Amino acid sequence: MKIPDKIYLEMKRFSEKSPKTEACGLLYQGQDGEMSFKKCRNVHPEPQKYFEISCKEYLDTSHIGDIKAAFHSHPETDGPSAADERMSKKLEVPFIIYSLKKNKFYHLKCN
Repeated sequence: MKIPDKIYLEMKRFSEKSPKTEACGLLYQGQDGEMSFKKCRNVHPEPQKYFEISCKEYLDTSHIGDIKAAFHSHPETDGPSAADERMSKKLEVPFIIYSLKKNKFYHLKCN
């Protein structure tokens, strides 16, 4: 999956707007073939440590394109957690994680 630089920048800026909580969103490919980023609200009861995208936002996004990955930020930790790896595989959705602490993106494959 090729992600344009402008989307990486959009995800980074979105994460920096709420540095104390995990920002989240979905990457999808529209009917025109373009990759896009949909910002989502983190509905998890503990957004400082975890992320959750509502079923409605996931479903709404799936109607406008093919979901290619789930994105979330890590405000305090370096990279992907064991829980991230388990959930990516369980959901069969690649994860893209941005560490604010390291200013670095990480990619988890779901297979």
